[in-house]
Amino acid sequence: AGDVSFSETVSAATSQLLPVGLHFDVTCSSVTAGGQTVVLPPLLWAWYALLARALIRSWGVGGFLRYAEVDPQELLRLYGDCAGRMSAEYIQLEQQIVRDRALDDAFFMQKNSKLKRALKSALGLDATPYLPATQGSKGSTRHGLQVAVSRITGID
Repeated sequence: AGDVSFSETVSAATSQLLPVGLHFDVTCSSVTAGGQTVVLPPLLWAWYALLARALIRSWGVGGFLRYAEVDPQELLRLYGDCAGRMSAEYIQLEQQIVRDRALDDAFFMQKNSKLKRALKSALGLDATPYLPATQGSKGSTRHGLQVAVSRITGID
C-alpha cells in the first residue's frame, strides 16, 4: 500500500503530458506550474522569481547560481513588487541586506529548501520539474531551474 491515492497518480500521469511551464503572477504572489496555481509567501515568490530571472538572463553558469552570485538588490526589488515596499517584512529584509551587504549561504539554502517544501506540498508528484535543482560538487554547487526559458512567463 503506497502513500499516494489513485486519483493523485492519475493526475500526476496526466500532468506529465503537459509541457512544463511556469507563470508568475506578482499581484497575488502565485505561480502556475503545470496548470496548477500555487500561492507562495511573498519572499518565497520573490526567491522563485529570482531563480527564473537568473535562468532567463543566463546569470551565473547557464542560469544556475552560487549564493555569492545572487544580487540582493534584485531579490529586494522582486520582493517589493510582491509584498509592497512599505511592509515591515520588506523593510526588515532591506535592513538585513544593507547590514550584511550580501545574502549568505544559509539564507540561500534556507530559501531553496522552503521553496522545495512548498512546491512539493502544493503539487505533490507533479512538483519535480519545477523544483530548484543543483549542479556541481560540494564547494561549487549551483542552484537553478530546469524549465525551458520559453516556457516561463510573467517575469523577464
